[in-house]
Parts: sequence; structure tokens; C-alpha cells
Amino acid sequence: MKISDISIIGPGALGSPLLSALLLAGYPIHSVWSRSPEKCRLAREAEKVELNSGFPEEPSYVGQVLFLTVPDDEIGSLATRLAGSGDRWAGRMVVHCSGNESSELLAPLQERGAVTLSMHPLQTFVRKEVVSGNASSDAELFREITITIEGENAVARRELTKLVERLGARALPLDRDQKRKLHLAAVFLSNYVVSLGEIADRIIRDAMDGESARILQPLLQQTVHNMDREDLSGALSGPIARGDTRSVNRHLSLVRENPLLDKLYRHLGSVALELARRKGSIDMSAAEKLKEYFEGSDE
Repeated sequence: MKISDISIIGPGALGSPLLSALLLAGYPIHSVWSRSPEKCRLAREAEKVELNSGFPEEPSYVGQVLFLTVPDDEIGSLATRLAGSGDRWAGRMVVHCSGNESSELLAPLQERGAVTLSMHPLQTFVRKEVVSGNASSDAELFREITITIEGENAVARRELTKLVERLGARALPLDRDQKRKLHLAAVFLSNYVVSLGEIADRIIRDAMDGESARILQPLLQQTVHNMDREDLSGALSGPIARGDTRSVNRHLSLVRENPLLDKLYRHLGSVALELARRKGSIDMSAAEKLKEYFEGSDE
């Protein structure tokens, strides 16, 4: 089933850059559907696409391929509503973009004859309101990333793989369980890094006026650069990598009155200690002392 034209429901944080990437790759866009078109980032694309308000009332209102780029908790109800809009879903491909949900969520449409898959870009997308930004810069968010593909239909997976490759990305076929575990890993590495940034920001703002975690941006960027290697232990630096028990003990005295920070520091420290041992940068006595600290000993 060769892709002829494409529609998108939900041109928000993901749907808007996806549209830009599809246009740049030369795909014909049939229609785009938004609950709030007046707030849509696609205003700049108004002459290139048909931007509709509301919901497509029948299958002919969407293209041969339909991307659902809506929040996870809306996908199931949207699939049910679309399935109730008519029987002419045969020959159409419906793809949702959740990282945690499988294509099984689109079962009502599959029962109506649609081929259903899920596709999830391993990239971070943040919501923006109306902008006059550069569509090509949006499309760049898809270049050289990995996009997972999940679904039972092998022919449809091949066609979606071709689309992913035309966007400049790498397609990774996964089953449902693999996909969910990869999404969990992505949350740890992306979302929770932002959470750690918030913790660092609070510590800095509490300690000094006029400063914030922005002063750590070069450190963060270099750390991410150092992590681009097979064995992450090589990217570890700092007191644990050096076996500096004195510094770690002082850190623990600073976080002791905050149970959340204390627990977080100890848990992350234990992981860093494993990396330091693997790296071979720490001697046995320092490792044993740090292990005592992280297990809760204050000696």
C-alpha cells in the first residue's frame, strides 16, 4: 500500500513539526484537523495545507494515511469515534504516535478495515503557541533520530519505514513490550534530566542571588557529548569517579535535612559507584567507603 496522501489530527507539540517534516520530504498533505486552529502553529503553512476545525465526520475527509498526534489518553476514544464515522477505512493506514501504547489501541479502526500501527520518534517536542518560525528547523527535529515502528502488518511497516527514512530518521521495528521499555528508558534520560535540572536550579538559587542552573549549561552539554560512547563509564567524572569520599560525605551533610534529596543523592550515587568500578578509576577501599555512605551509613 503505497502512501498517496496524508492527514494529521492534533497539530500540537509533535503534530506541527511532523507536518513540516512531511512537507519538506515532499509528501502530499490531504488535511490537518485541530480543535483550536486559531492557536495552531500551522498558521504559517495555511497556503500549503487544509487546516480544519473539529473532527473529520467521515473517512473521505482524511488522506490514505492518518497520523493521530494527540495525548495518549485521547487515542482510544478518538479511534472509537473515527470507527463510527463510516465503513470506508479499508486501504487506509492509521498511525498513532504514543511511545507507551501499542497499535492495539486502534482496534476499532482495524475492525473497520484500516491497517493500524504506532510510530514514536525518540525526540523531545515542546508545545509552542502561534509562531512564525522556520518550518525547516521544525523538520530538523526528525533528522538522524530513531523512530520506533510497531504493528502486525508487514507491508504497512515497510511503507512506514520508507516514510521515516525520507524524513532523515532511522526506523526501528519493535514489539509492544520492547517499545514500552524503550519509552521508559527515554523518560529517564530526557524527562528526568529536566527534573534534575530543576533540583540543581533550586540549590543554586537558594545559595546565591542572581544565579541559576544556566551557569551549568556548558557542563551539561559536555557531559552529553562525553556520553556518546559505547561504555558510559568513560563519561563519568567528579568525586565518585575519583573515589573522593571527603567530597561525597560533605554532600551528604548538605542534603541530610531534605529526605528527598538525600535519598536521590544516595540512589544515583550507587549507580555512579557501579560505573566508577567498571571504569577502574577507584580503589577498593574508597569504593567500600562510598558503598557504606550510599547504603545509609554516616560514618
